[in-house]
Amino acid sequence: MTNLLVLPELGQGPDTWGPVWGHLTAPRQHPPSLSLAAPVDKVTTIDFYSAFSDDRKVRLSDVIDYVAEKGHELGAGPKVAVGHGLSASILLASLPKWDPLPERVVLFAGAAPRLRGTVRSPLPKGIRYPLRLLSPLHRLLGRRLTIPQRLIYRTMCNGMDTMEVVHYVASFRPLPLRWLGSRLTVPQSIAAEGLTYVVLERDRLLPPSLQREQARHLGAREVTSLDSCHQAMLQKPAEVAEIIRQVALDP
Repeated sequence: MTNLLVLPELGQGPDTWGPVWGHLTAPRQHPPSLSLAAPVDKVTTIDFYSAFSDDRKVRLSDVIDYVAEKGHELGAGPKVAVGHGLSASILLASLPKWDPLPERVVLFAGAAPRLRGTVRSPLPKGIRYPLRLLSPLHRLLGRRLTIPQRLIYRTMCNGMDTMEVVHYVASFRPLPLRWLGSRLTVPQSIAAEGLTYVVLERDRLLPPSLQREQARHLGAREVTSLDSCHQAMLQKPAEVAEIIRQVALDP
């Protein structure tokens, strides 16, 4: 039985992963076989916004420590850590503090900086530069930067039915600008041996070519792909669950 720790994309709550857990924990046989153990036992989905009510006052190092603490709370059994998008950098930076390390790490369109870059540095220029310009302005005005709905529909949920997306718009939270502008070192060697990288082929936030470069940079043990937008856990929850299931079955 494997325990999971999941980090949603920055700017999102754990609700976006709800459909995945429905597929992951439901019995695959009807009626279910009483002798067949489920591959996943405990699932912990990080909720940054409940843990840190005002991310503007929280250092990124505190967030990394918090993730490591949650990983420790999973217990002594087999562990799989899952990251999405920019949360991958926080997950990977937390790994040296885990004891023991997770057996496997799965990244969906994961992005991590190089050479003490900022968390936002792996983003394409067309998104990274506006974020860089808007961050000091919003700090000066004391405002938080919410993700525009147009950006959610066109860049993060492209290809999804509008009525599907509208149910999840409320799950998108203000962007943690202080964390996005923070620099950190992401160790490669710790996760590489057990790293599965999932390229999201229709992703407009992190283009597939950028994702494949990230997989090479991180030295992923396995690279697979999914025909999905950035929000694969909403568009293809059954397929996301199956990828995690297979990793849990073969740590």
